[in-house]
Amino acid sequence: AGAVVLIVVTTSLETLPRMHYPEALVARPFDLAPALLFLAAGIGVFPILHARQREAFSFALWLSMLPHLAAQAHIAFGSEHLFDHDFIAAHGLKVLAYLVPFAGAVASYLNIHAEQRAGRHRLQHEVEERRQAERRLADYARELESRNRDLDEFAYVASHDLRTPLQGVRTLAEWIEEDAAELLPEKSRTHLGQLQGRVQRLERLLDDVLAYSRAGRRNETPTPVDVRELVQDIARLYEATGARIEITGAMPQLHTHRAPLEQVLRNLIGNAIKHNPGEDVRVWVTCRDGQHSYEFAVRDNGPGIHPRFHDKIFKLFETLQPRDSVEGSGMGLAIIRRILGAYGQSISVESVEGEGAVFRFDWPKSLEAES
Repeated sequence: AGAVVLIVVTTSLETLPRMHYPEALVARPFDLAPALLFLAAGIGVFPILHARQREAFSFALWLSMLPHLAAQAHIAFGSEHLFDHDFIAAHGLKVLAYLVPFAGAVASYLNIHAEQRAGRHRLQHEVEERRQAERRLADYARELESRNRDLDEFAYVASHDLRTPLQGVRTLAEWIEEDAAELLPEKSRTHLGQLQGRVQRLERLLDDVLAYSRAGRRNETPTPVDVRELVQDIARLYEATGARIEITGAMPQLHTHRAPLEQVLRNLIGNAIKHNPGEDVRVWVTCRDGQHSYEFAVRDNGPGIHPRFHDKIFKLFETLQPRDSVEGSGMGLAIIRRILGAYGQSISVESVEGEGAVFRFDWPKSLEAES
């Protein structure tokens, strides 16, 4: 629009305004205006552009301001007429000023093309690596499934094959007790009772080994679970012991696997009752709402556990009391940890001797969030 106005104004004049002052320091003062624009662009505009977009083209635009400024200086200060030395030098500099951005644009295009090719190569490499990782993962999954089947088969066969001779030993001990109990001295009858106790312990151990091998298998279909009703059902199993099992606070409604959650709660409540020698046995079950999971706590008023044993109790076949003084194989807490590990959760204990114990474990709010 400005150019149109300038053309209209100049064509309407009888004489054109004077543009050339050969006697002055600045022979062509009007040519300083483009020089000022180029200077402003070189100082303020293109440095910011290059800082934001560091590439060859932006740098070339910035660099092209130098020949532009030099060209305008030749015209403004030196050129007196067309095609003199300064005029030719100025237009040569202008050609250079246009070639520099063009060269920068070509360089940027080649650089972008090279980066795209490298990016495509990296993407293809990453895709191939992911495919190989997926194949390895599938192989590991098949191998794990095969090993789990082998473990199940071994545990079942071992349990069955070992249980048969144990049943024979137990039967023989019962026959001896029936036929010759009155003929045996007191010490022999004690040994016979210990033998029967050892057989029962081995049978429980075989059951627990089989349970441990199967712990954490998630073959069950998720169903709605009212945790309050679940704990109440477990409490009814221990009514004959005289223990008081109390639910403190609200309990959630879950859509989850019922059997493993029931096994965890039943084992913890059963342990709290079994290891409490007192007459007033009490167990409290509470739940706290977390972000992605619920934190359950099973607290008792038993003898407590010394802190140095807090890690030991979660290991296989570990008990804090003599084998003959308490019923159990020492695998209950190991089974619980294995079940919770299959759901990405954990269990911990807080206790000191003489002040009871609190077992805390997390359970996912939903199987989708846990996975």
